[in-house]
Amino acid sequence: MDLSIPNSFQTAVPNSMVNYQYTLTNTIGTDLPITIFVGLNLPSYLTEQFVPFTLLANSTVNGTLSFHVAANPTPGLQIFAMEAASSLHDPDTGLSYVSNMVPLSVQAVPEPSTALLFAIGLTGAIFLVRTWPLALTARRSD
Repeated sequence: MDLSIPNSFQTAVPNSMVNYQYTLTNTIGTDLPITIFVGLNLPSYLTEQFVPFTLLANSTVNGTLSFHVAANPTPGLQIFAMEAASSLHDPDTGLSYVSNMVPLSVQAVPEPSTALLFAIGLTGAIFLVRTWPLALTARRSD
């Protein structure tokens, strides 16, 4: 199997979804039940959202590999790798059919704090209170 993920970098905010678009090609020549995408060094704050499917012989499918981001992700850049895996085993080796590993990265960005949002709102309110009388005075003189 051949896996490609062109949008390999994503930004994550708490309690959101991170989506990677993928193309998976079956080069085996037999239908393959894709039961999981396996992660290597997958950040602990990501939870894969996956629905198994069958990849028909010698076909290509485009899909979305989605992850739920936990409430408190580790800030910063995390690098990991993913591969598609089938529950079908190679009759010669006994190993599961898997795709190539594709490197991915995610940058976790914290949500703005409540204090920051409050400060921005308060600054806007003060601005309006100070400029509103000037606007009324300018209208009266017209």
